[in-house]
Amino acid sequence: MDKSLWRDVISSIEETAPLYDEVNEFISLRCAGKARAYAAQRLMEDNPKLVLDSGVGPGNMSMILLQQHPHSNIVALDYSSQLLRSFNERTKNYRDRLYLVRACFEELPFRPNSFDAAVSAYALRDSTDFEKAIGEYARSIKSKGRLTIVELGKPDNIVKRFFATIYVRFIMPLAAKIQISGRLEGNPWRMIAPTYQNLPTTGKLLELLEARFDLLEKRTFLAGGVLVILLRSRNS
Repeated sequence: MDKSLWRDVISSIEETAPLYDEVNEFISLRCAGKARAYAAQRLMEDNPKLVLDSGVGPGNMSMILLQQHPHSNIVALDYSSQLLRSFNERTKNYRDRLYLVRACFEELPFRPNSFDAAVSAYALRDSTDFEKAIGEYARSIKSKGRLTIVELGKPDNIVKRFFATIYVRFIMPLAAKIQISGRLEGNPWRMIAPTYQNLPTTGKLLELLEARFDLLEKRTFLAGGVLVILLRSRNS
């Protein structure tokens, strides 16, 4: 993804923030939240003390972790200052366990082996360099620590991928436009299509991840349209 498109994607996510969860649940047939909740449950099974939420966006994943796991500290990372400020306002009751960091996936500003676990929910497809971002996760997570990726699925089968692309390119933005009618100008959900185009197929994504992590589980929702990948770090 080139830098110009990347900036447009960030702007669109900022625009979606007031209606982010409502609309995403609608256009995913209520599977987006189910996948996020399942990912949080699996991520936290080892009771990690310090967790990185990379690409925090409006903060839905971090809120689940803060509310359901009171003994964990969360580092919420995003490149958007606007999203971080907005999330900061929502989390006044968690200031002692939440740390906000402005940075991007490809250049995580942390020492090696900093985190017990990390998660990226509906954000990895916005990366400008998948291999570099995955390498940064591998560097930053402790040995045996978990990484969970929640993302749109992009089937390897060409026929299934064709129909998935039609759904993401046309049906999702149209459904979002109907849902936000009269409440938001334009349609920031139109940017789902180019980020989906940027996303590797599920098989290729797994190949990139398994070069640096051990695969623990892959689970799909919405007939493969939403993907949860659970991995374990091989750091020494």
